Amino acid sequence: MNDVHQLEHQEYKHEVRKFPLYIILDNVEEDFNIGSMFRISDAFGVKKIFLCGEYSKFIYKKIDRISRNTIRYTEYEICSDLEECINRIKNEGFKVIALEITNKSLSLNTINFQNDDKIAILIGNEKHGVSEKGLRMCSQSYHIDMFGNNSSINVAVATGIALNQCANIMKRR
Repeated sequence: MNDVHQLEHQEYKHEVRKFPLYIILDNVEEDFNIGSMFRISDAFGVKKIFLCGEYSKFIYKKIDRISRNTIRYTEYEICSDLEECINRIKNEGFKVIALEITNKSLSLNTINFQNDDKIAILIGNEKHGVSEKGLRMCSQSYHIDMFGNNSSINVAVATGIALNQCANIMKRR
């Protein structure tokens, strides 16, 4: 174990891939979380991010810094109307699911999809979660199994867990 050392970024060789995977942000507000979404999306091969809500104060320079420049490599679109955005994504053939604890949500560990499925994950606001309008437009909601006292975690962390699960399924195709 003495010969183990951390690799420099340029030493780590991996395949760069984009999956048929979108994330839709339903009024995610905090710059830190938005920037983290870009970094996580880049890491897990997300094809596109949709920022739905009021993003007139979107500060590219700050989010670029937080994202560690991954905003430059991840396609994104700002949408003012969530319903219009989701309908357009569905028309592209994407299955829209929510990452939210609901009375009908399933464990994220049970998520499965067909080889040709395209998936869009709806991610909710830091304080209020996925909106009722958003939940009604999804085919299913999934939650992360948790074992502590709290029933939620940071939105960017939760997104990373969900994207890891989906990307691992998609890379086996």
